Amino acid sequence: MKAYFVFFFQPPTDANICATHKVKSTQLRLTAIALDAFLFEAFAKLAVMVCLPVGSSIVFVPSWLALWHTENKGIAFSAGSTLPMWLISVLTGLLLLVMTLYVYKRMVLKSSWQVTGIALLLAGGWNNWLDRTVTGAVTDYIAVGQFPILNCADIFISFACCLLIAYTLLPESLTQQSIQQAEQLASPPTVYVDATTQTVLCASEVAKLVQAANTPNNHQATIVQSSHKAE
Repeated sequence: MKAYFVFFFQPPTDANICATHKVKSTQLRLTAIALDAFLFEAFAKLAVMVCLPVGSSIVFVPSWLALWHTENKGIAFSAGSTLPMWLISVLTGLLLLVMTLYVYKRMVLKSSWQVTGIALLLAGGWNNWLDRTVTGAVTDYIAVGQFPILNCADIFISFACCLLIAYTLLPESLTQQSIQQAEQLASPPTVYVDATTQTVLCASEVAKLVQAANTPNNHQATIVQSSHKAE
């Protein structure tokens, strides 16, 4: 009688180890999104500062869309521009530091909506903080209609707030569905191996073995499940 083993390329089954692995994986994904957004905005600001003098503009759609290099010495949309720059930098830096530590040490991220939203929020906040601390002002360059001139970091922060609000207000079933879809995409494949010949079985062979094992009075094939990690 042949014995067939099912090997799952998955973390150990211990609940604590699996939970730790999942938290680290989520934090790594959050860091990757935040770093990508941060670097994108950093290069965009650098290109504007190098190629476009302060006060200059490039109009794409008259009265609607333009690239306009301005400097914002305030916090958001020029608010707080009368406060000392060092005070703004210290306050926003402390706020971002507390938020970052809370996200990585205490916060439980349950949805990809949360991960993306918080990553963009941190990326936009830290980018504007670094810009203000190094240059003395935040570089804004996107002019849309009568809306205040902004930058991509502001867009990241606004979009992040929308994602987090939507996650809070939407029914749990919708967000839970997105979690399940993400886990299915991230879950490793299952590989079936013949214990006798040490060869990988194709789907049709596995189906035949399962059918034979489920047939009454048929003991020609047996499938043994194992949770051990394949070498």
